Amino acid sequence: MAALKEITVFCEQGDSSKLKTWSNVPYFLTATLEASGVKVNRVSLHPGSSVAEKIFYKLWNVWVKGVTRRKGCPYRRSSAYFYLMERKVLAAVRQYADSDAFLFTSYSMSSKKYSDKPSVLFCDWTAEYDLLHAHGRKIEELPSYDVRFMQRQKEVIEGADAVVCLFPGVTEHMRKVYPQARIHYIGNVVNSLEEPVVPETIERKEKGHDILFVGKKHYMKGARELLAAFSLLRTENPELRLHIIGLTESQLGQLPEGVTCYGYLDKSDSTQRRIYYDLLSSCRLFVNTTPQWGAFSASVEAMYHYMPVLVTPYGEFVKTFGAEIGFGLYHEENGGERVLAEEIKALLEPKGFREKAECAHAMVADMKWDRYVSRLTNIIEKMI
Repeated sequence: MAALKEITVFCEQGDSSKLKTWSNVPYFLTATLEASGVKVNRVSLHPGSSVAEKIFYKLWNVWVKGVTRRKGCPYRRSSAYFYLMERKVLAAVRQYADSDAFLFTSYSMSSKKYSDKPSVLFCDWTAEYDLLHAHGRKIEELPSYDVRFMQRQKEVIEGADAVVCLFPGVTEHMRKVYPQARIHYIGNVVNSLEEPVVPETIERKEKGHDILFVGKKHYMKGARELLAAFSLLRTENPELRLHIIGLTESQLGQLPEGVTCYGYLDKSDSTQRRIYYDLLSSCRLFVNTTPQWGAFSASVEAMYHYMPVLVTPYGEFVKTFGAEIGFGLYHEENGGERVLAEEIKALLEPKGFREKAECAHAMVADMKWDRYVSRLTNIIEKMI
């Protein structure tokens, strides 16, 4: 088994050297590979990588949304997009011919057409899983470009030397849908730039009354439910504070007293990063009860910083941590804001907080990037 010395990482989500790209995942992946002594060649496959392509990409989608009323094919499902991406992949394979392997943060592309070196795919879920399984669409209802895209991913996945998935439930599903593929689940990761300070972190949380929500506009339902529950709770406890990361006051409307919105906080900016980690070290409870998906990455990072969580029992969270959790509660989805208020009230009780906080951290303590990359490297080295 040869040691991995050089790898080329193709990032469809953008620049893998930037923290803001895909919830920090490509940054941590490539930075950890480099820290382990591997030479990393970064290639962005995002359509905004060049000015000319970005203009073409934007104009294409303006046409689709405005003129065809969303009935046309979005750019990143189009044959033009994949043609250009294939040219980028070919050029990079030739440029970095000394690479021991080629790694893609996508299930849509690989290097198998252009190289005999191992081609490894790393992502969260497929279009097939998202459209048919997560959103309950029927194949006959899908536009032809989505069907073609699903078929493309099937061919890429089954042709790759290794496919790595971040979630256990999606992995099980993919193994059924792509029986010829070599699919691996090696755990998940905590995307944290800073380590919690113990015991100061727990002591600070014990004295506080602060609640944290993290999520962008697609988590609006969870944010609004939390705001309604918070209004009920604050009549009883005026010391309560709610901090919302990812959304602004203009998006949420008039806010109750005690609520602060920060919008998106960029960890690469020192001031915004300080605000972000100060909230993680001070807030007592993480809440995001958006149905089906409650900001998994943010939840896990909060847990790493000794914060109990209140989320809906969505599939991947339950499969990862179990049906019964000792580090928080699963929200009764149809209970509304009054039930949510009671759940929050129970988790803010002083009794048992330290145990829940320590349990939260313990459940994700092994999800460190160095350990994850070690497992990933082991898979790749068996193929070199």
